[in-house]
Amino acid sequence: MPIDKSLAILRELCRAIEDTVSEFPNGAPAGPMYMALAQADMTLEQFEGIMSALVTAGKLEKRGHCYFSPRHADGSLKDLGYRVE
Repeated sequence: MPIDKSLAILRELCRAIEDTVSEFPNGAPAGPMYMALAQADMTLEQFEGIMSALVTAGKLEKRGHCYFSPRHADGSLKDLGYRVE
């Protein structure tokens, strides 16, 4: 698969993860998210790598075994920096 196509798929996966996490204001548990992605043949190591990258990039926050959308002090979602090309 060409690298451009792989990057586009990864970008869409990250957006989908962020969208999913944003629907859980009390935290999205890692276990069920991994189990859903495992159905598409994602390994635990791949899941942990993607989630770690999203946390490191400031796209998600992790507390315990749950992921959260980063928010401004007023509760509005931060701009996650994705642009449609």
